[in-house]
Amino acid sequence: MSLTLTANQLAAIASNQNKTFWLFKLNTDLPLLLTNCYKDIDYNSETYLSDGFILEMPTFDIDFDLKVRRYSFKLSNVNTINTGYFFLFPPYYRKIEVWKFWLDANDAMIDSPIKIFNGYFANFSNTTDQSTGESIQELEAVSDFVDFERVNGRQMNQASQEAVFSGDTGLRHGELKYENLPWGRP
Repeated sequence: MSLTLTANQLAAIASNQNKTFWLFKLNTDLPLLLTNCYKDIDYNSETYLSDGFILEMPTFDIDFDLKVRRYSFKLSNVNTINTGYFFLFPPYYRKIEVWKFWLDANDAMIDSPIKIFNGYFANFSNTTDQSTGESIQELEAVSDFVDFERVNGRQMNQASQEAVFSGDTGLRHGELKYENLPWGRP
């Protein structure tokens, strides 16, 4: 992934007053919008909550390799609404987006945030450490290139097609095998 930083962002990184923060978005029916900033952040007509739910962000690989990346995000399990939602309606294959941004000395966002990650929700787990009482929700995300590792030869039948697209009869003759189809012949 190629990043283009503005002169103001480069100056913020170089300064000793560097305040770097993250925006985390999980696109569900009601999007989960979080930031690790000490205040709520408005970006792109959405408000990212600063309730301390982000415990740990992964280290993102920024290179030009087109390969599947897996990242783990640790969130506080205190928000029982999100926990219940993940158990009842796991948001598999929903988009996860992550941006990095900087604040200046006046706590204003420096230019627009930089998109660092664009991928999909893959899995989650809830753990509670009985000795410390710490409750953590770990979300696993995979990059946009997840289909590169898909196993070829996936098989479907009429029942599996209708489970996804009710009433679609496009595979009713899928079991027929044609030996010699004259494609491209005069």
